[in-house]
Amino acid sequence: MKNKFTLTTIILFFLINTTNVIGQIDTIYRANNLGYEIGKKGNGGKQGVWKTYTSEGKLIAISEYQNGLKHGERIWYYDSGKICSKEIYKNNHFKKGTYWDKEGNEVKQYDIIEKPEYPGGLDSLRSFINRNLTYPLKAQSNGVQGKVYVEFVLSKDGNITNPKVVRTPSELLNEEAIRVVSLANGWKPGKLHGESVEVTFTIPIKFVLN
Repeated sequence: MKNKFTLTTIILFFLINTTNVIGQIDTIYRANNLGYEIGKKGNGGKQGVWKTYTSEGKLIAISEYQNGLKHGERIWYYDSGKICSKEIYKNNHFKKGTYWDKEGNEVKQYDIIEKPEYPGGLDSLRSFINRNLTYPLKAQSNGVQGKVYVEFVLSKDGNITNPKVVRTPSELLNEEAIRVVSLANGWKPGKLHGESVEVTFTIPIKFVLN
């Protein structure tokens, strides 16, 4: 029995978590993977405006905090100095955002992230699923076929988490679709402003009876 499937990706959501700063001093210079940050900290954590710079001293972000939580605007800049994104947070929860490409055109937020990638690309992912996909015998005997849409979150370390079926022609195909998708770990994670981010995908797996 030859199994076939098609693959598309839909980016639904991503989230960045920053690292906490330790210490009780007024002004903090903290090195991270982007460079360093400057800001004030009170008893509740980061307070007011914090600025992030590259290791060469170029400003790349301005963020507002309240009691250690992102609260207010968070603005990121391209190397050219043009604004890349402007997001609004309330008590660390993302509320809304506006995003621009390097030419200054307004775009969707996904358009400015460094895309996640499976080792070898989508062709390699297709081959992996083809090699590992097993058509459920009960589904075969009942003539069940069609696309099973599996949604999952690609973690910051490039692994599959929280896979679930969001659309299916039959529950007889669900378990196998989730199983094979769960095996496809080892992605290069998505990145935004140099930080790894979680990205949600929806992959349709197509079961075809010949």
